Amino acid sequence: MPNISIIIITTINIISIITIITINIIKFDLMPVKRAFYSSCNSIFMHTVNLNELAVLSLQESYSLSVLMYSIPAMSLSAKQIRELGICWNSVIRKLFNYNKWESVKGVLHGLGRLNISHLIMLRKVKFYKHLFLSANSMLYNVFNFAMVHNYCGDDMLRTVFMPQYLAVDLVYRLFEDYVG
Repeated sequence: MPNISIIIITTINIISIITIITINIIKFDLMPVKRAFYSSCNSIFMHTVNLNELAVLSLQESYSLSVLMYSIPAMSLSAKQIRELGICWNSVIRKLFNYNKWESVKGVLHGLGRLNISHLIMLRKVKFYKHLFLSANSMLYNVFNFAMVHNYCGDDMLRTVFMPQYLAVDLVYRLFEDYVG
């Protein structure tokens, strides 16, 4: 008989999409997000059978990707969780452009001027951090500055608050170009 240990976990549902699981640290359960994402994707694919691929991509970005990216900049996700989100979005690109599972979609994304999930998260963080850094709300500004001081080395995108936003956005796109090779 296997050794079974029981851990009491408290869960809190926020807007019925994100579930925060608390033990000693905050962890985010992405399963409800992924379910909502796939549901949205399937609905769009069902109603756009004979539509141009770029039109369907635009719909997927507008509706499905927004479900996947909801509140991402405010979360601290592990590399594994970011890979899971990347798998979700890559599956949409593969289905849309008839790629197999073993084929990389980064060239397609680069050719279309789009970013993969990890770089989209970077872009969202750049914009989110810049917004907090320039916030007129003193409480938000102070909390952000406290977090920035204590996490400056842990998040590369925090450094972008000191540069103009167009340069920070350009940096993310250059990082993606380097990633694609």
